[in-house]
Amino acid sequence: MGVRSRDNGQSSSLRIGEIAGELDIDSDSVSGNIYASWFTQTLNGDCGVWVDYGPGVTFRVNPDGGVTSVTLVSRMDLLPGQDVGVSYYEPDGDQVINVFRDPPRAARLGQWAGKPGTGGNMVLWVAYQNRGNAPDEGAYISATLDGGLVYLGDTSGFPHTGMAHLATRSSGSLDIASDPVRDLL
Repeated sequence: MGVRSRDNGQSSSLRIGEIAGELDIDSDSVSGNIYASWFTQTLNGDCGVWVDYGPGVTFRVNPDGGVTSVTLVSRMDLLPGQDVGVSYYEPDGDQVINVFRDPPRAARLGQWAGKPGTGGNMVLWVAYQNRGNAPDEGAYISATLDGGLVYLGDTSGFPHTGMAHLATRSSGSLDIASDPVRDLL
């Protein structure tokens, strides 16, 4: 609760509830709780994608930690980076809103080869970078070696999981990075 004093000696107070939740873009849903326990009656709420004419649903919730699980209109697939607003309405019409977002990932990958060296061996460099707003879990990097090339080894530190002619590795969680990571493949 916030209290604000006025110049005329009077004060006013403001209470804002909490909307806690988690966005699941795979199931196109938001689940969580709304806490505004000073209200005794059931409150109206809504949830919707914040785009022009975005889908949304209304619901009713117990203001003292009532669990809300809201599935959005199934004809719209939620995508990383979309804003989804969840709100409740106080009895006097005031609206309290929280916005949820599954941060977008933005992986960048580049590769280039060096000139063939002694014995015909060639160096293949791979650079990767996550320029998004969240780690990219379960990222995989792979390169198909054409033209009779055979995988001999690398200096990346990641396990090789492919066959002799296919270099594939898991980088696990590709963390947010400002500079590209370069590996010798």
